[in-house]
Amino acid sequence: MARSTTGGIIGVSNKASFGKNTITSVTSSGPGTITTEAGTTLIKALVIAGGGSGGNDSGGGGGAGGVRDIPNLIVGAGSPYAVVIGAGAANPGSPQSPGAKGTDTTLTIGCTTYTSTGGGFGGFTTPADGGPGGSGGGAKSSGNCGGAGDTPAIPAALGGPQGNDGGDGAPGGGAGGGGHTAAGGDGATTAGGAGTDFSSTYPGALAPTCSVFAGGGGGGNDSPGSGGAGGAGGGGAGAARGTGAAGSGTANSGGGGGGSGGGPANADAGSGGSGIVVIKGLNKASGVWSLQSQFSAMTAGGCGASTWPAPKTNLDYLVVAGGGSGGSGSTGGGGGAGGFRTSFTPNPLAGCQAAVYAPGVFSIVIGGGGTAGSGSPEDPGTSGGTSGTDSSFDTITSTGGGRGHSASGSPAPARTALPGGSGGGSSCSPACSQGSGNIPSTSPAQGTDGIASTGSIGGGGGGAGPRCGSVHSSAGTCGSTSSISGACVAYAGGGGGGKNSSTSIPGPAASPLGGGDGGSGGGGDGASGQAGGAGGTNLGGGGGGGGRQNSVATYAGGAGGPGVVIIRGPSSVTFAVSPGTNATATLPGPAGGCKTATFTVSGDLTVS
Repeated sequence: MARSTTGGIIGVSNKASFGKNTITSVTSSGPGTITTEAGTTLIKALVIAGGGSGGNDSGGGGGAGGVRDIPNLIVGAGSPYAVVIGAGAANPGSPQSPGAKGTDTTLTIGCTTYTSTGGGFGGFTTPADGGPGGSGGGAKSSGNCGGAGDTPAIPAALGGPQGNDGGDGAPGGGAGGGGHTAAGGDGATTAGGAGTDFSSTYPGALAPTCSVFAGGGGGGNDSPGSGGAGGAGGGGAGAARGTGAAGSGTANSGGGGGGSGGGPANADAGSGGSGIVVIKGLNKASGVWSLQSQFSAMTAGGCGASTWPAPKTNLDYLVVAGGGSGGSGSTGGGGGAGGFRTSFTPNPLAGCQAAVYAPGVFSIVIGGGGTAGSGSPEDPGTSGGTSGTDSSFDTITSTGGGRGHSASGSPAPARTALPGGSGGGSSCSPACSQGSGNIPSTSPAQGTDGIASTGSIGGGGGGAGPRCGSVHSSAGTCGSTSSISGACVAYAGGGGGGKNSSTSIPGPAASPLGGGDGGSGGGGDGASGQAGGAGGTNLGGGGGGGGRQNSVATYAGGAGGPGVVIIRGPSSVTFAVSPGTNATATLPGPAGGCKTATFTVSGDLTVS
């Protein structure tokens, strides 16, 4: 058997790519395609979103569009791939207003969509803070903050970070918008953050900015003179009072627009520059390598960083556990949602794909929702309910949601709020603690803590997403959306808290059952004078808390919703599922024939 000159048996053959470092770009805004060269099987890709527009009346500069420089993407030779080029945001001008956020740019390869986020808007009087985005917009005036950049955060292995924060405001003008290399300047009438020169990696005079992309817009000036300079890479310059419209971001640079000058009759702020997608076909030698180089490839860290040549298939997954039950009694806490873990983008909670050996058979476990407790009147010998159970696929496990606290009845240890994928909400009678979320800890986090109760109203259960809609403590935390199935669906919402009928919940936070609203993604509604609502079936939502009626009868919390597992793979794989309650599907365009397997009950997935 052949041996390498550095010792050890030579490894398996590695497929060649003859990309010849060819550069291809797409610049027209909206949907389109980009096609690889014949012989190209490996590329780098530069994905740049549209820039944000500046704010009016000495407003902040717009943030640059997000940038992702993505390495080592495996492609088909001579194959077209879908792109959407994000437009730069236009400033509405009259009536005066803040800027607008730029449009996202996407590149879809197989079943994975790589998204760069549009640049954040420049601040105006309301709001005076800059908007978040790929790079954040600059703020206007003192005490106001620049928008956050790299939103959502993208790891370096997947081409991030996308950009930087916008500058913070000061009296007399707007701050600069963030750029890809640098943050926008803090203070009044400051420069936009610098973009990045990609000419060494993607040579050629790409866009009018000669391969320098994503500069932030300059801040506007409330006085005569000049506005803040635009950041290198297509950022528009800010304007001063009485000097006309601010500069717009350069087309196909992703640059942010400049803030306009001050005064009630000032001209428009600058629009953001449109985005671009650039790919570079890479050369990759065929042949064989030493064991040392093979071991280095196998042990390379990071999401998708390993180049070890093994018979693996990358699959996307969504694994949602069963939600916890709502608490019983006079003011039951909402149940926590089941843990939410996914690899499918775009989603701020997305982790790495699952690399599985195929063909193979994989066990899928679907977590059950927590069972409801008793009520009306409660049996002191039983608990208020139970937590949900775990869901799993391969090495990915999502933890069942924690039950909500029961306000009365059972001995305290049997009715406390419990931790889980997301934690259960607390109850105020007696005072108690809410359950912790993301237990055990995963990164990204699989859920959030339950909510503390206030007054005679139970706290909402934790969920996979942020606090949403009304922020009253009784509302369940929102879930997170995923389009892994081909449809955009919300999962893992927290249950709403129950309440005593003698109390009220302000505004739109009250649910149809009288308690706190369940979070989007299957969170059960909290109740007053009746049992709490159940969590959504196969959404992993937490159950709603029960509530007291007329200071006499108490009611049970709602059961948690069972979880779900969805697996998505490229068109080249075949999925089979058992039992037949579960289902497979082939998605229509533009998903490119990707396959899905949806499990609503535990079973087996066969991948071939």
